Amino acid sequence: MEQAPPDILLLDIGMPVLDGFAVVRKLRENPRFTSLPVVAVTAYAMQGDREKIMNSGFDGYLSKPVNSSSLVQELDRLLAHPNTKNVPPASACGK
Repeated sequence: MEQAPPDILLLDIGMPVLDGFAVVRKLRENPRFTSLPVVAVTAYAMQGDREKIMNSGFDGYLSKPVNSSSLVQELDRLLAHPNTKNVPPASACGK
């Protein structure tokens, strides 16, 4: 019996052996996971890090320590409004 794919994946960038960039590349190569929303959870929060991550196949970005309201906002954006994948949330745009 085949299991249903997850609705969303929260993925740490700085993992040992296989970092988040490599994981998301492998996921995107699998037709079953090409549309799976993947949110980067990372301590990489310097200028340009968000853009690099979002241009690497991730659909969302959360910097550590994760703020619970930002997490809820990002999950809502990606799960309730799937057409907003890879679009920064209002809080990331300075709104």
